[in-house]
Amino acid sequence: MSNQDYTTLQKFSEQPTSIAETTLTETIGLTMHNLVANQQQSQVTTSASVTNACARLLAIPQASTQKGSVSDDFGISAQREREKKKKGGIASFFSRS
Repeated sequence: MSNQDYTTLQKFSEQPTSIAETTLTETIGLTMHNLVANQQQSQVTTSASVTNACARLLAIPQASTQKGSVSDDFGISAQREREKKKKGGIASFFSRS
């Protein structure tokens, strides 16, 4: 087939095609850059979340190995208060120390 067989032949211009290709290339490049940046940010966020969860788990005090009731297991400050009550009687409730 020759060019004379077509009735709707138009001249081809290089410039509009190259502008379209350049725009498409820039768009694809920016899209890929944004995808990589989002993935890296997601990994940093995930890592920070896991680190925070591990830190919180490690900060929880271990359960006491002594056998006792649940009300006896309130920590050091409760134990000090019980010792004050034993030593001072009712006056220890009103003292500020």
